[in-house]
Amino acid sequence: MKKFSTNKTSIYILTICLLISLCSCNTHRNSNKRIIVTSIVPIQYFIESIAGDTWKVIAIIPSNANHTSYEPTTQNLRDVSDASIYFETGNIGFEDSWTQRFKSLAKDCKFTDVSENIEKIGGHYHNGEYHGADPHYWLSPSEALIIAENIYNTIARYDTANQNTYYENYMSLREKIIDTDRKVVEILADRKNDSFLVYHPALTYFAHHYGLNQVAIEDHGKEPSASHIAEIVTFAKEHNIKVVLYQSQYTGASVKNIADEIGATAVCYDPMAYNWCENMTNIATLLTK
Repeated sequence: MKKFSTNKTSIYILTICLLISLCSCNTHRNSNKRIIVTSIVPIQYFIESIAGDTWKVIAIIPSNANHTSYEPTTQNLRDVSDASIYFETGNIGFEDSWTQRFKSLAKDCKFTDVSENIEKIGGHYHNGEYHGADPHYWLSPSEALIIAENIYNTIARYDTANQNTYYENYMSLREKIIDTDRKVVEILADRKNDSFLVYHPALTYFAHHYGLNQVAIEDHGKEPSASHIAEIVTFAKEHNIKVVLYQSQYTGASVKNIADEIGATAVCYDPMAYNWCENMTNIATLLTK
C-alpha cells in the first residue's frame, strides 16, 4: 500500500470533509439511531442480530463487489464520518487501503477488528499478489461464534444502558450459529467425497471446520495454466467431483471448460451473502451434489 506524506494526507482528508459537507443527501441527521458501519455484508448480519433496532447498521461494500479493489462513494464516507462504531473485518484489501483514512476522517468513532482472537489460516491471492490468510473466516461456525462475542463485547461496553438486550440477542445468535452447524453436519453426511473444486479459494475455513479438501482452480489469484487445468481435471475425475463452485466476483473462463471436461455442473455461490445461516446450509447442499 502506498504511504502518503503528512501534507498529502491532510489535503486528502480536507477534500473528503468538503465533499461530505457539500453532499445534499443527508440521510442520518434526522434519525435518532446511532450508526455502526462495517466493511462487508456478512459482518452486518452478525451486528444487526446483536444490535437489534437500537442502531442503524451499514455495510460499505455491496455483496457483489470486489472487496479488494472497491472504492468508497461519497455516501460511504459520510456514513463513516457519522458512525459511533466501525467494525473492521481485517485482512481485506479494501481495509488495507482505507482504514487509516477512515480513522482520520472519524476521530470520535471506535474502530474494532471483529477477527480478534481468530487464528488465520490459508493463503489468499489476487492477480498474483499475496494478501495474507484467507479473509473469509466467517464461513466457519467456530469463527462465527468468536465474531459474535467480539461484536457483543464492543456494543455492550459502548452502550451499557442496553446491555441486557444485547446479551439476549447475542445468546440468541449463538444458538442460531450452533443449530446451523448441526444442520450443515447433517447435510454433509450425504456428500460423495471430501474434496471439492472452487475457482477462488474462499472456503478455507468452511473446509477446515468440516474436514473437507478445497481444491482451487485459479493459480495464485490468476487464471490457471494449461498444465494446472490438466492436473485439476485428472484430480476431479479420480474423485468423481460433479460440481464446480465459483463466485460472481471471480468468474474465470476456465470454470465452464473444466466443468464440461469432467461432466460437472458449474454453480455460482456467494461467500459474501448477508444471511449467514442460510448461506452455510446452501453451501453445504451444493457440496453434496
